[in-house]
Amino acid sequence: MQRAPLSPSASFIAGSILASAVGPLISLVDTAVGARISSQDLAGLVLGSSLAGGIGWVVMQLIGGLPGVLGRLEGAERRQDVARLGGEAVLAAAAIGLLLIVPIAAGLEGLCQFMAERDATSEGAAHYIGLRLLGLPLILVFQVLVAILRNVEKNAWTPLWATCGILLANGACDVLFCLYLPLGLGGLALASAVTPLIGIMLCWRRLRQQSLLDFSNQWSAIREQRLSSGLSLSLSLGGTALLRGCLLNLTLIATSILAERFGTEALGAHGLALQMWLLIAFSIDGFALAGQAYGSHLLGSGDRKATRQLAWRLYRLCLLGAGALGLVLYGLWDWLPVLFALDGSAHLAFAELALPLLVQIPLGVGAFVSDGMLQGAGDQKFLAWQMGAASLLGFPLALLSVPFNLPNLWWAVAFWLLIRMALGTARLAGDGWLELSDRQMSSMVDASKHATNDTSAAG
Repeated sequence: MQRAPLSPSASFIAGSILASAVGPLISLVDTAVGARISSQDLAGLVLGSSLAGGIGWVVMQLIGGLPGVLGRLEGAERRQDVARLGGEAVLAAAAIGLLLIVPIAAGLEGLCQFMAERDATSEGAAHYIGLRLLGLPLILVFQVLVAILRNVEKNAWTPLWATCGILLANGACDVLFCLYLPLGLGGLALASAVTPLIGIMLCWRRLRQQSLLDFSNQWSAIREQRLSSGLSLSLSLGGTALLRGCLLNLTLIATSILAERFGTEALGAHGLALQMWLLIAFSIDGFALAGQAYGSHLLGSGDRKATRQLAWRLYRLCLLGAGALGLVLYGLWDWLPVLFALDGSAHLAFAELALPLLVQIPLGVGAFVSDGMLQGAGDQKFLAWQMGAASLLGFPLALLSVPFNLPNLWWAVAFWLLIRMALGTARLAGDGWLELSDRQMSSMVDASKHATNDTSAAG
């Protein structure tokens, strides 16, 4: 068997960055089509899609431990265990998605009624959410397949083409369901619910060719709750990642709620700044995914020295790439409000955000790359503790320590990233995360051997 390269290529990083950037375009397509239906449907779409998208991202954290487990098993050259875990994870993701549809839909419906000022808006949003959540099992299955491709095959381009396929199919279904068939807002929801099937088919074909999905006797084991050690560890880590994801989302939502208190112009400036922040985050995310995929592989092979070297190399490369993007944004900063049609007051408010936002680039590099490396090592408990310290202590304390205005809100976000960077970098400099990964691997391998021996004895 040919071993995967132990150093991430520019192709892998570029593919990961582009795949992360394509995903949000689906919401933009929905918004563009929704605006052509009616202003009432558009209001329901904005509320419903923001809630469904946020909850969907949080739920996906339930499989957040899977990529690192897959990568370490592949690094240990346990391809049969990888294939069995892949098949088991696909079935578990489908089952989890089906079980969560009704409770999540019921909870979000109540939240819509609380948040919307008009009954028509809350009813439209609730209708949208109920239909869109039908696709939750498909979204979770797609994310499992993407995790296998990235962390086992070190393949970032098949997920990119699959995501592009979802984007194109979603756009076509939006036009068909909403402009040619009388489905309205429900048509937008159905399009978002069913189009992940396109991505699943594209990824499935590749993985079946590589024999990376083994479904033999898997469904009966899941029904009887006889989970493999790999899946048990993945779900345990995923539960902790879910908590961390909630804290991260709450912090970002809090910034928009607080920005609204400064007025409409400030909120417009904040919205544009947040889009620039997300652009920077997507560029860094490709390096974090490389750290997760290749770092977990090296940990599985037992090469601690190469794992550390990879972390510091990704720091340097990411700082160069994100820094170059920051220089471009700085040069275009005065033109961005014009491009996005911000008025005079919002334009001035946006100009004041250049320094607090761009200074976050080196902080984000340290925070995101350390996140990727530690996720690959299965160190989700530390990451949840780190996010709790930054979100529940650092961010509020920063807000209370300075005058309450929009630039200082973004300085508080910078302090939030600083805490994450400092704690994450300190963790990487120590040995605790490496020893944790070794203990998890030993436990998985021993449990797998016992299961194999029990099966042989039964036969």
